[in-house]
Amino acid sequence: MGEIEQRPTPGSRLGAQENSGISTLEHGQKPPPTPSGKLMSIKIQMLDDTQEAFEVPQRAPGKVLLDAVCNHLNLVEGDYFGLEFPDHKKITVWLDLLKPIVKQIRRPKHVVVKFVVKFFPPDHTQLQEELTRLVVWKLSIYCYGVLRRRES
Repeated sequence: MGEIEQRPTPGSRLGAQENSGISTLEHGQKPPPTPSGKLMSIKIQMLDDTQEAFEVPQRAPGKVLLDAVCNHLNLVEGDYFGLEFPDHKKITVWLDLLKPIVKQIRRPKHVVVKFVVKFFPPDHTQLQEELTRLVVWKLSIYCYGVLRRRES
């Protein structure tokens, strides 16, 4: 009768043969349940350097925050993006999407989490969503320009 269409993951569309840790959640992997309870506010620095505050449950995993940011931006292909923050040693690290945010960020009120491109596809035309294509294309042009200026 009607089969459920399996959508390829971004990694598989770009030629990855196996799960190489690129995609946030591969097919069949489920995010942890979102706990209810007290909310905490987390500041996110967007790609254009503006800051937005997001309310998430205190014990929510990182995936809940990333999904909230992607939903706010109307991004469907969120696997290409991630969140990074300075740890207690001031080293920038990725927010683990499966671990609770409070276990990773010691003082969420005082930290600004950055929304960043996690990886660039070799060919931005392979992206399915127009908005994702546009964001990745603009950032690649910006990064290329910065690199060329440094080489000069």
